[in-house]
Amino acid sequence: MRLWAGSRVLAPAAIATLPKWMRHMGNVDQPAVVDAAVTPIARAWVRTLSANNFRPMRAVARRIAPETAEVLAQHLTAGPPLRRMTITPAEARERLAAHD
Repeated sequence: MRLWAGSRVLAPAAIATLPKWMRHMGNVDQPAVVDAAVTPIARAWVRTLSANNFRPMRAVARRIAPETAEVLAQHLTAGPPLRRMTITPAEARERLAAHD
């Protein structure tokens, strides 16, 4: 399968967003110069794809990451959360345990 040209920037751009500890754990670090080069390109790319609506972004996602395109589509079309709050992992475990 022939990959779309934008996918060559996708992995380095994704790595650029990871904290150092996560890069170390995943053995996916890259030079800081790569981070500095791909970050503005990726930001401009996302800004362009979502300028007026999310259809172009969803189309590109289906092409370069078909496994995650549906998740992205759900995220982009979701309404605001019912409650604007963040819970801790401990609170999430408690809530899940209450449903057992």
